[in-house]
Amino acid sequence: MTQERGVRLPLGLARTLLAALADAVGVTDLPANGPLVPWAVRHAAWLHAHYVAGPDGKTPHLRLVGKPYRSPIAQFGEKVHYLGLGTLKEPGRDKGSSRWGEGHFLGIRNETGEILIGNAEGVVKARDFKRIADPEQRWNAESFKKMRGSPGKPNPEV
Repeated sequence: MTQERGVRLPLGLARTLLAALADAVGVTDLPANGPLVPWAVRHAAWLHAHYVAGPDGKTPHLRLVGKPYRSPIAQFGEKVHYLGLGTLKEPGRDKGSSRWGEGHFLGIRNETGEILIGNAEGVVKARDFKRIADPEQRWNAESFKKMRGSPGKPNPEV
């Protein structure tokens, strides 16, 4: 049975994302049933819709919106600093503390443009992120082991 191109390309891209992540972190192979696999498939489909041009030379995003996607993105799984949603209005927040958290870039929500960040608490939505300047600090195998959450249940506590 052959798969259609619309399924085959994102799945191949997801395998590429996971292989690049394993190489960057320095592990030989990521577990096939790990928490990153569904996020890689989801992000691969998003990348396909925003960057892979069809026979007419246009991406699906360009056809739908009328302009190419130009916002910055990070490499899948890269550790970034993020600004969470609602951090300005948190009650009892110390005004002198940093509003930026640290987590791993998992993709972007297509519906809202929110950035998805994975960390030890689960997956959070962010409105902005900054890449870490030092390339050696962007990849940490230990923090991946602590990461929780799936696309169906981003916050395992709820």
